[in-house]
Amino acid sequence: MNLTDSFCLRNRKWIILLLVLMSYPLFFHKLGDRDIWSPDEDEYVQVNREMVLDGHWIYPTANGQPYSIKPPLFNWLGGFFAKLSGEVTELSSRLPSALAAAAGLLILYFIGRRLFGDRAGLLAALILATTPLYIEFGRWIQINMISTSPPLRAGQARTASAAAVDPLRA
Repeated sequence: MNLTDSFCLRNRKWIILLLVLMSYPLFFHKLGDRDIWSPDEDEYVQVNREMVLDGHWIYPTANGQPYSIKPPLFNWLGGFFAKLSGEVTELSSRLPSALAAAAGLLILYFIGRRLFGDRAGLLAALILATTPLYIEFGRWIQINMISTSPPLRAGQARTASAAAVDPLRA
């Protein structure tokens, strides 16, 4: 075990804290300050607005028409945050993407740590955190981040079940 591996092993909690703190400037800082951009953000916000105002939670609508283009999970989350804040805003609509992006960093760290060691998990999460397109998608009102986190989580669950069979991999 080299010095870097030893450092990562001793400081797992601090690494997780580092990734959480890094997520703020990358995904959350001034998240609601930018206006809604076409062609996609306005459509998602409209679906969120109609969910909150008209109660179309089960079968979403956009401009009064059925909206079945995308799975509703992203809009449910946006609507949930809008209900919490009292209105549909840029912030409440972007929050699901930002939370999913931050969760993606943590999940990738855990998968990398489980499969290849602490240092590999940290490096993988840091590389992903500095990828410009990942940062942009984490700040946009789009379904991409919500679609990315479940496969990462499934990979984490699979590596955890493999470790249960072979404890030396844990």
